Amino acid sequence: MKEIIVKTQKDLDGIKPGFDSYIYIEGGTQETPLELRVRFDFAKVICRGSAQIIMRENSVVQDMWENSVVQDM
Repeated sequence: MKEIIVKTQKDLDGIKPGFDSYIYIEGGTQETPLELRVRFDFAKVICRGSAQIIMRENSVVQDMWENSVVQDM
C-alpha cells in the first residue's frame, strides 16, 4: 500500500483527489497550520508528531491517541 508523508502545504495540495492510501501529515505549526483542502474518498489521513492542521465543513476526527488535542471547534 502506498504512503505519502507530508511536511508542507505544497506537498499536501499536490495529492490528487483519487489517492486511496495513507497520508501522514508531519508538518505545520500553530502559526501556519496545514489545511486539508482536497476531499479524499478513500484515503486515510493521519497526523503525527507535532503536526497542526485545520479541518472544515464536514470533517471527521475518527480517532485520537496519546497527547492529541482539539484546540478550537
